[in-house]
Amino acid sequence: MDFKNLRRVYPWAIALGAVLSGTIVQAKIVTYSFADKTRNSALIVVGKVTKLNENSVTLSVQRTLKGKAPSAEIEIPWNKQGNIEWAPVKYKLGDNVFVFANETNGKLQPMGLGAQGAEPVNDDAATQYESSVKKIQKYDAAQSPSEKAKIVAEMLQGSPVDQRTALVDILYLDTKRDRVPSASLVPHVLRLAKGKDRATAVPAVQVLGRIGDKAEVPELIELLDSPDGHVAQTASRVLRDLTQNKSDVSPQETPEKRREAKAKWREWWKQNKDKVKLRK
Repeated sequence: MDFKNLRRVYPWAIALGAVLSGTIVQAKIVTYSFADKTRNSALIVVGKVTKLNENSVTLSVQRTLKGKAPSAEIEIPWNKQGNIEWAPVKYKLGDNVFVFANETNGKLQPMGLGAQGAEPVNDDAATQYESSVKKIQKYDAAQSPSEKAKIVAEMLQGSPVDQRTALVDILYLDTKRDRVPSASLVPHVLRLAKGKDRATAVPAVQVLGRIGDKAEVPELIELLDSPDGHVAQTASRVLRDLTQNKSDVSPQETPEKRREAKAKWREWWKQNKDKVKLRK
């Protein structure tokens, strides 16, 4: 399965090996970020399940956020069996479904596998998703970098998790392209990197690496003993890539080992900060 327009690390490709009937099979799973789906889908709608068909689900279109629905009711494919790549999506009559879709051969095809492009949601989640889509669209429509930075700052403060995650994803893309002033956003991104939600903390650390300012290095070093091993490992890799110091921290390391790694990094940075040229 070939997915195009994957524009960052965040849509992961995970190779899984499975032994089936004595044969090793590889499955490639590709996930899209919320920002990818908002930007790359031709149609975004909120629908309500009105009919469960054998291989599809019929939705009554409640609201259209992007594109134009072909009719008051749309039909999306439904794989009820599931497979090695993804678990089946469970639909019930009356469910709200948030749909990101493109048209292929005259039929609507949700983006990604499973619930990525057609996700059953409750009313609160649907409202949050709508808000996130509209904010991303507002950001993309902004003309100047300063205007974009203002929108991002608003979104990173007190927004739902999915909205913050989407914005961190956008920042990962756009800070590298100098589309948004990054210096003013560092405090907000740092707050997310230090937060308890891994879904935003890990990509926020990656964004700090994209910004690549020496002032952030001590903050990244402090994250090496984060209670979340994945955040600590991401901070370690970002530091390694920025400075070319090959030291690394594994998420399986004990808290004591992480503290030792942090102390070594502090000392190394103290001795080398004036002569190291960061690689962005």
